[in-house]
Amino acid sequence: MGTPDRESALIVPIRLPPALAQVRLRETRDGPAGVPGHVTVLYPFVPPDSIDRAVLAAVAQVIGTAPAFDVRFCDVRRWEPGEGDPGGVVWLEPVPSEPFNELTRALFAAFPAYPPYGGIHDETIAHVSLAAVDWRHRQAVEAEARRWLPFRRRVSAATLIVEGANGRWRTRARFPFGADPP
Repeated sequence: MGTPDRESALIVPIRLPPALAQVRLRETRDGPAGVPGHVTVLYPFVPPDSIDRAVLAAVAQVIGTAPAFDVRFCDVRRWEPGEGDPGGVVWLEPVPSEPFNELTRALFAAFPAYPPYGGIHDETIAHVSLAAVDWRHRQAVEAEARRWLPFRRRVSAATLIVEGANGRWRTRARFPFGADPP
């Protein structure tokens, strides 16, 4: 019998330029565990062994109403060290961010038992985490990241990822957005 999965998340994968993908792989905890560059739209989500066809159908319905869109990444930002991240976080700001925020609100409305980030933040901010770093190392990471900006991507799907007992994350389902706007 297999070992059960531990956590799940709904994300919008963002294909990072190769150099930024390497920064993320080197400087985050989840990158080496198989989590791609992404904007989180709902985490934590339903425990993996409780995800059934009804959950998948409800997610598909919500995500299927969102139109595909273009997003730009032009700036590197940071959150100062805090309780959850003692070294702080270096992140990329998506422009526009509102489509991600709308998706988070819609998914939370459909799954009210799973508030974004467990409800620990008053507000969620759409972002791609690049690094959770030693604060003394932050400026070097920010400078390295800025060299590869700006870049643009077409966003057309969300992904359900699950964490296995071995700590590795894998894709469980992909949900396409609705038709492109006219």
